Amino acid sequence: MKTLAFIQVASLGAALEAVNVLGNYKDCELVELMPMGGPAVLMLAGDYTNLNIFRRNLRTADLQKSTFIKYQDLVLDIIYHKVNKSLEKNVLVLESNFIGDLMAVVETKLDEISVVDFTLNRHHLSQSSLLLSSSDPEPLNEIAEKAHAKKVRATIFDNPSSVLRNLFGEKK
Repeated sequence: MKTLAFIQVASLGAALEAVNVLGNYKDCELVELMPMGGPAVLMLAGDYTNLNIFRRNLRTADLQKSTFIKYQDLVLDIIYHKVNKSLEKNVLVLESNFIGDLMAVVETKLDEISVVDFTLNRHHLSQSSLLLSSSDPEPLNEIAEKAHAKKVRATIFDNPSSVLRNLFGEKK
């Protein structure tokens, strides 16, 4: 099964060293290298087994965090801002200092929610955020529960005001 891996390492140097040896792993490709002003995140795609072996072979001192999710083009569309929908009745804001945690808490509900906005903050002291919306509160509640378990900050509310809608370019 094709997998998407988010691997955070201690520095840009550690990330470049990891990229250098990635070619030794069959069915693994670099999708993105995200310097974060200290640590760096590698976004990789490929076979789960090979990606996991690659992660396990990184220097322990450099490896900070990792997450594996099922590969979906929609996840890449979110990251590259190809998906931005309108606010619906229910809103969920997720915040985390690790992009992998954000994507892990939403991956199973992407067909039930709308992604309104994604912000990747490229500084190790700031958080990335994902703004989600749905006409049905249930998928957002399930994502919020999963977020709390992963220590991802979740703020949920309903009935977005015209001020909030204007912030995201909507005229309602």
